[in-house]
Amino acid sequence: MVVFGGSRRGQWQNSTHVLDTDTWTWSTPPVRGVAPPGRAFHSATVVGAKRRSIVVIGGNNRDDIFGGADVAVLTLSGGGGGGGSSDELAWVWSHPKTSGGGPCGRAGHVAALVDDGRGTLLVQGGWDTQAASGDLEFFPDTWLLDTESWAWRELKTAAATDGRGGARAPPKRTGHRFVTLGGGTEESEGQLGGGASALGKEDARVILFGGQDDDDVRHHDLVQLVLPAAS
Repeated sequence: MVVFGGSRRGQWQNSTHVLDTDTWTWSTPPVRGVAPPGRAFHSATVVGAKRRSIVVIGGNNRDDIFGGADVAVLTLSGGGGGGGSSDELAWVWSHPKTSGGGPCGRAGHVAALVDDGRGTLLVQGGWDTQAASGDLEFFPDTWLLDTESWAWRELKTAAATDGRGGARAPPKRTGHRFVTLGGGTEESEGQLGGGASALGKEDARVILFGGQDDDDVRHHDLVQLVLPAAS
C-alpha cells in the first residue's frame, strides 16, 4: 500500500510511504524524479496492466489548488526478470502533458479506474477552497482521463436521479463516495483515490453517496448518475 502527501501541523507533505502488507512494515523508499508539490485532499488511483502506476489528481495546499493540467504519476519501474539493472525496482515520478483542458483546480473529489481497456479514470465533484471570490466553490462536473493519450474529456450528458427515480441535476459535492455499476464485466467500488469501475457498450450508472454541498449540508442520500456508453 502506498501513501502520498497529506498535511500535518500546518505542513503540506509530498513524501511517499509504502506499507508491506505481508510483513506490516512501513518504509520510505527513495523516489526518482521531481515529486509534485505537497498537498492534501487529492486522489491517487492505481492504473496500468500490472497495476504499477498511481495517478495523482487535484488536491490543495496553503497556497495552491491543483487541477487537470497538474497530473502526476508515480510508477514502480524495473523488475524485468532479465538480470542486471532492469531487475532493480525503483519508484519514479513523471508529469505527463495533458490535453483537453480537464477539470479546474479542486480537492475532495472522487476518482476511479474505468474498465474500458484504456486505463481511463473517472473524476467527479470536489470543491475549490481558494476561489478568487473568497467563497467555497463546489463542482457537479464529471470528467474522463485517458491514461494512454493523457487526454481529458468532460461528460456533459450525464443524467442524474435521486433515490426514488426522480430527475435532478448532478449534485455539487465534496467528500462523497461512489460505486459504479453496469457498462462492463464487473461491479466494483470506487472510492477517493482508488477503486475500479466499468464503462463499456452499455450505459454505466454511478451511485453517489453522501458528501457536503454548497449550502454546508452534509448528506446521507443516494444520487445516481447515468454515464453514456463508450462509442
